[in-house]
Amino acid sequence: MVRSTPFVRTVTLALLAYAAVLVIGRRLLPLDSFQLLAYDDVTQAGAPVIASLCCAYAGRRSEGRISWAWRFLAAACASWAVGDLAWTTYEILLRRDTPFPSLSDAGYLGMLPLMLIGLILLAPSDRALLGARTALDGLSVVVAAASIVWIVALRGIYAASDTTYLEKAIGGAYPLGDLVIFFAMFVTLHRQRSPQATVVLATFSAGLALFMLSDIGFAYASLNDTYVNGGAVDFGWPFGFLLMGYAATLHVAWRPNYRLDETLRTSVAWQQAMPLCLIALMFVELELSYRSGQADLPLVVMTGAVLAAVVLRQALVLRDNAALTRQAYVEFDLKAIFDGDLYPDFFLFWILCHQSRFEGEKPSSCWLEKWKKEAEDKCLRALENLRPGVEKA
Repeated sequence: MVRSTPFVRTVTLALLAYAAVLVIGRRLLPLDSFQLLAYDDVTQAGAPVIASLCCAYAGRRSEGRISWAWRFLAAACASWAVGDLAWTTYEILLRRDTPFPSLSDAGYLGMLPLMLIGLILLAPSDRALLGARTALDGLSVVVAAASIVWIVALRGIYAASDTTYLEKAIGGAYPLGDLVIFFAMFVTLHRQRSPQATVVLATFSAGLALFMLSDIGFAYASLNDTYVNGGAVDFGWPFGFLLMGYAATLHVAWRPNYRLDETLRTSVAWQQAMPLCLIALMFVELELSYRSGQADLPLVVMTGAVLAAVVLRQALVLRDNAALTRQAYVEFDLKAIFDGDLYPDFFLFWILCHQSRFEGEKPSSCWLEKWKKEAEDKCLRALENLRPGVEKA
């Protein structure tokens, strides 16, 4: 059961207080324009520092793979803090607009590979990123998200913007790097774990989601020279980092187990429907772009990539289907049956596994073999009856 602790409550109050400083302080304090700019830069730069310290402490209190995961996440937050420091130096100490690209971009973009490594290490060691079906699901979702980013933000910018190729490459690296992190985040969250681990990962992912939204907005505004310091885009980064720090705090308090919990059973209906929904989304995007005369090669390639990933994923599902590839079996949990007084289950077990079901002059004449043969014959007859209808159609 997920529960709070005094440590969690204390850190939560501290993070909420800092969030209040970010939002309320700039509105209440009597500051001129330059002082307000300095206040925004300094307070926003503190958020990744706090997140880095929380993640570093989580790594220190952990062991093995998980310890290294939180240390890489701490380094990722620290890299962003270095970028914020460079940004603040330009605007406050040098009193000039931060150029684009600038030294701050080195710190900001340096965060992406460190964050990716940390998320990979947080994935269970028995599956990590090696589960083919999970990887294909993640690839489909990321490419579909990339198509939306391309249509909404990047296609018009790269076609009409008069910025240099270097500026376009760095501006596009933010949303593209975020999509790679989103892939790792999807794979990490895809499987069921203990409730504590689920809460920690979901909280960290919520912070990453805010972070990604700000990155996409920043890329769009920067390439069109519409970015304004202190605008709505700026708040996604600090609040995202505060959520990441809170997730690290929960990890320290709960010490959750990040290994897969195969005993947790949840509905997989959404997982089965997701590939078809992604294909439908991609073809709708392609059709709308074609009608508006904006269908281009990147969108066609992304649609083909999603289609190929979904087809391959469904092929793996069929390959892993026990009913199609190998003999199936029925399992009865006698302890659960007797402890829970599950009379219907016991009745089914009794009529199926009674001694009389295995008796016969030869193995093929026992009742279990007869039932198996009858089921095979019924399946063959059903297929034969379907054939004329298929030929007619």
